[in-house]
Amino acid sequence: MVCFEILSGRVPFHGKDDRGVERQLDHGKHPERPDLISNEMWDLMLKCWSKSPENRPRMSVVRVSLKEINSNDQGDVTPNFISACNLT
Repeated sequence: MVCFEILSGRVPFHGKDDRGVERQLDHGKHPERPDLISNEMWDLMLKCWSKSPENRPRMSVVRVSLKEINSNDQGDVTPNFISACNLT
């Protein structure tokens, strides 16, 4: 969710209390995708949010994926975020 907040500038599930957020997550819901997040980045974020830990990518895979996303600059905010994280 940290990437979501940084890239979108929004709080996930804005307007919902903690219980409401918990219910959303328990039902497999995720925040609505902002337009400025690339398809590649959104797909990676969804994998990281998998309910079962064994389905989430390892950090080494996340790092490689972020580098690949950074090299495929599509005019969104993702490459600036990745560069700021010093992953290049």
